[in-house]
Amino acid sequence: MVVQTLAPQEFAPEFLGDVRLTDMETEFAVDVSATRQVLSRYHQRFAAFTGEARDFLQRHGATYVLANTQTSFEDLVLREFRRSGLVR
Repeated sequence: MVVQTLAPQEFAPEFLGDVRLTDMETEFAVDVSATRQVLSRYHQRFAAFTGEARDFLQRHGATYVLANTQTSFEDLVLREFRRSGLVR
């Protein structure tokens, strides 16, 4: 089982204009000019990436759960794990 946890901003970034994005784990930073077109492309690539991850894991007998960091642990277990058949 793989649980990928992402912040709400990773699911749906809402910023426009010039921003600096910093990886919290590596502190690597990149400057980005975010336009509506850039955000639209991000959403497309995000959906493709998470879909490919889910499909890969399912092909190899694993369960993939995409979780929002704002979801409580209890909600994650009770709703998402039940939905995926991991718990009853």
